[in-house]
Parts: sequence; structure tokens; C-alpha cells
Amino acid sequence: MEVTLPLLPYSLVRTKFPLAKSLGYLIPKATKKWHLCLANSATCTAPVIDYELENKKHDLLRAVQDTQRGLNTTEDQRLAVEEALVAVEGFDAGAPVDLVQLDGTWRLQYTTAADVLVLFDGAARLPLLQVGQIFQKFECRDRSDEGIVRNVIKWSIDNILEEQDGATLVVTAKFSVVSQRNIQLEFDEVSLQDIKISEELQAVIAPAILPRSFISLQVLTKFPQCLSIIRFTASSSLPPSDIPTRTLVHYASGSMPQDVDIPYDDSVQILQFLRGFKAQIPIGNPNGRRQTIGGLYYLSYLDDYMLLGRSVGGGGVFVFTRAQPLIV
Repeated sequence: MEVTLPLLPYSLVRTKFPLAKSLGYLIPKATKKWHLCLANSATCTAPVIDYELENKKHDLLRAVQDTQRGLNTTEDQRLAVEEALVAVEGFDAGAPVDLVQLDGTWRLQYTTAADVLVLFDGAARLPLLQVGQIFQKFECRDRSDEGIVRNVIKWSIDNILEEQDGATLVVTAKFSVVSQRNIQLEFDEVSLQDIKISEELQAVIAPAILPRSFISLQVLTKFPQCLSIIRFTASSSLPPSDIPTRTLVHYASGSMPQDVDIPYDDSVQILQFLRGFKAQIPIGNPNGRRQTIGGLYYLSYLDDYMLLGRSVGGGGVFVFTRAQPLIV
């Protein structure tokens, strides 16, 4: 007998798991076929929904919901989270890590790691600093026992950079699988990139390079595209005396392309520099002159939608949920 069932019934998603959706937890799509095995069936290879596990994961997400990703927790909350976390870990104990399943982008929902909480605490104390989403991006789909992990931190400065996503800090590490559930991290570099200035700051810089007209506003809204076209001027190898002072920028306004003559100015260089800026600081150990920076990371639970980890040596616990692919 075959019965078509959603992986998580819509009624269950609405009533029991609304929190999971609000936290960005990707509920499996209700399009797969699931089979009910009769008692007299000789074999049953169809996957079975483990509602007990889904309930435990929901309990964990509910426990971390009001903790501001671990920053503001009481002793009772920490104990509740730890209890819920251990309950989920028990369903995956001892199974070897699946690098294909690990590959991808994971969003941080909760941590007790001091080196992460200090970022949240700094944002709480400094009114201009904002710490946005934090991700771990694993690149290991085609690997058997190693890969790359990038810790991605979105942050901003109020009124100077775009809100929550004004700049990106990336800490890159190589990792190798040293046991069924443990990976060894070796950090390579820290980079600062993807700086996006706020509209307020653009309004300060733009008048120096744009004529005050309706066309000016149109150009400003297309400024990111314009900057990529202007790049050849900013990076020109011509001597200063030969660099043109006016650059023709082609952009689309609605369905009608237009050519706008924009004065080339130091302000263009400022905006272009900020947008293309990327600072990289190596922290690895390429020639043996510095001590390798790294650590042991225990992947205590992994499925298609949730990742739990513990930094060995008391470095903290981590709760992640699957996120949309992130390009770094």
C-alpha cells in the first residue's frame, strides 16, 4: 500500500514548528512520497519520519529563541539549552560525519563560545556597531577527509555602512577529518571585504560627482553598476596627465538605455575603492616560522537542516541551521 504524505504535514508545520520557520530553519518541502510498511511486508526500505527527533530539534530551537544567539542567557536558560542539545545529539551519536551533507552554508542560532559572544557584547555596548548574521560555510562536497570552512560575520557601522550587512569579515580555515566526528582546524587568513556604504554617506559623496537633476537621482540608484564600468579609469595605467576627467557611463533607465556624462572626480575613486576593498591578513603557518592557530571541533549532530558542534577543550557549543548558499 502506498500513501503520499508530506515530510512534515502542513498542519504540523503551522502548529508545532512555526518557530523553526521563523528562525530560518528550512522545513523539508512537502513533495516527497513516503510509504507505509505493512506488518506482513518482507522488506521496508522507505524513509520514515522520526517525529520524536523533529520534536527534539524544535525544543532546541525554542530553547535558544530568546537568548540573542547566546548573549543574554540566565543559568536556567543555559541548562535548558544544554539539555535540549544533548537530547538531539543522542540521535546521531557515533555516526561518521558525512562531508557531502556538511557542505554548504549554516546560520548561527546560538553559541556559548567566548570569542563570538564578545562580538555580540561589543555591539550591545557600542551604539554604532551592528553585528548581523554569522555563518559557517563548509566547502567539502568533493572531498573525502578534508575541506575548507569559512566563518562569515556580517557587520556594520550605523549611518556609515548599510544596516546589518555593511561589511563582511571572513575567517578561513582548512580542516581535516581526524576521527568519525572530529575535525582539526588550521586557520589560514582573516579578510575584510564587501564594504557597502550607506545611502546617507552616498548622499554626502555623490553631490561632488553628480549634477543636481532628476538624471542624477537615476544615476545614483544605478551607482553600483556605474562603479564597475568606471573601474577601468580608476585602475588606468596612464600617467595622471592623460587620465580623462570625464567618463561616459552607460546605464539602463527603465527600458530605455541612456548615456550620462559624469565628471570624473576624487569622489569616484573613494566610492570605487570602498566597494572593491579587500584586506587579507595571513594567520596560517606557511613556512613553519609561526605556531599554527587552530583547534579540534566535534560535530555532535548533523542532518540536512541542523548542525551542532562543540569546540573541544571548553571553547563552547554551536547551534546552526541550514541557510541559503552564500557566495564569499
